[in-house]
This record gives sequence, C-alpha cells and structure tokens, in this order.
Amino acid sequence: MPNGRYYLGDAGYVNTGNILTPFRRTRYHLREIIAARDAPETYQELFNLRHSTLRNEIERIFGVLKRRFLFLQTPMEYDLLTQSRIIFAVCGLHNFIRKHGVADDDIFEAGEFEINEPEEQNEDVVPLITRQGMDTFRIQIAKDMFEQWQAYTGARSRADLIVEAG
Repeated sequence: MPNGRYYLGDAGYVNTGNILTPFRRTRYHLREIIAARDAPETYQELFNLRHSTLRNEIERIFGVLKRRFLFLQTPMEYDLLTQSRIIFAVCGLHNFIRKHGVADDDIFEAGEFEINEPEEQNEDVVPLITRQGMDTFRIQIAKDMFEQWQAYTGARSRADLIVEAG
C-alpha cells in the first residue's frame, strides 16, 4: 500500500496498519442520520458518515465492474496478489473503454492504440502503524474534517447540513 493511502474497513476490522475503520458506538449509516433529521454533532459522527458514503461509492463501482466483466461474479482461484492485479487491470480497462468510447467487443482489435509495458517501480515498504497510532491518526483526521465542516457550514440551516454532510 503506498504511503498515505488506506483501506476502508468496516467495524469488523481493527484500526491498524493501513486500515481506517469507523468509530464504534457512533451513528454510522446515512439513513440513521437522515431518519434522525439531524446533522452530525461530533467529529466521530461526521467521520462515520463520510466513511459510510465512501464505502457506498466503492460498492457501487464494484457493481459496475461486475456487470461489465461477468467473470468477477464468480469466485477466483488465484492467490491474493493475482486477484488484486486482476482488479487493477479491469479498472484500467474499464477507464480505457469509457475514455475512448469503444464498444466492449472492439477493444481487442488491432488498431490505433499502442500498449506499453509499465516500467518497474521501486516501491518502498511502509512499516505498519500500531493500533494506538492509527487510532490517534483517525481522530486527527476526523477532528480536522469536523473543524473544516463547521467553518464551511457556519450559517447554514440544519436541513442543508444533513444533505451536505455526506
């Protein structure tokens, strides 16, 4: 995992290494906040709301990929590294198709597009962060996010805040 990048984990994961999890015992799902007709009141609630919103977008994107590349709907019998490379490859292929507007069955015809092999990169190994360090990091992100959100929403109505928080 590149430095400064993180996986979003649900509450079943531990907040360590490169995994950012939501705050426990704090409202999480967007529908809970909408049902309460209330804007986030704490930095934990805002962090969890944005965490939930981002996870929903990721799930939507995987749905799009599974509809386009049907083989993703079946279990893969490859090691984890190969599986992650397959996901990166289909994401790149999907973006190529969208950018160039080609039909799915035209992408493998010989023609105008040249494929270049990527250069090998020297990736530095990033040491894992302890659970306590990651908890502190998550709190700082959440507090900064909440402070910026409060400054932005200072004079806005509570109804507008509910929509804008996510």
